Amino acid sequence: MDWNDAIWALTILVVVYLNACCVWLFSNLGNKHRKPDWQDKFFGPGVKICLTVGLKILAVCEWLRTPFVKSNNVEISVMENVVLGQVDTPNPMGITYPKHIVMMGFMNKGPGPILGGINDTACAGDGTAVDLAKVSHTVEAIRIDDQGFIRGTIRVLNTPQGELLKQLMKQRDGGIRGYGIRSYVEAEPDRNGPGKVVTKMQIITIDAVAVGQ
Repeated sequence: MDWNDAIWALTILVVVYLNACCVWLFSNLGNKHRKPDWQDKFFGPGVKICLTVGLKILAVCEWLRTPFVKSNNVEISVMENVVLGQVDTPNPMGITYPKHIVMMGFMNKGPGPILGGINDTACAGDGTAVDLAKVSHTVEAIRIDDQGFIRGTIRVLNTPQGELLKQLMKQRDGGIRGYGIRSYVEAEPDRNGPGKVVTKMQIITIDAVAVGQ
């Protein structure tokens, strides 16, 4: 529990105590001849019930607050609608990824998020395996928009590489310049240009690309 949690709990308990006092006050209005005891002086009758209900209210409030607290770091831990690539358009290397090939690649990858690292550090062995110790983030909710851009949601993990990725993302000059899909592909010459067209795609990771890489 941090200071924010302590202040939150203290505030709720104060509200509960004031509520107990109000219950005692209104329950004794007009009863001037009743001799007060120590409970009346400190809490008033019914305080145990009020405190029990108050503690349950505190638990419910904490349950409701938890997603809000976690969302405070959403700008650095979760990024939605991130551009991961583009289909049906030659990339800087002159390679075109047809939309249906890319969609098939994601389907063959299976359900669940796709792992990623910084540059190509998450790749292991011959490049088709993933080194889990070097994973910094996951990518989910992948889709292709009407303009042909591949988009997804990046979730940064609480791993050593994930912490490094957070630091790079905070840098205004430099840091991360984008994300790229690392895959094993088969391609053939483009009949409509000098480049190549991908005919088969095996997606390995979706990596963050650091400046200078």
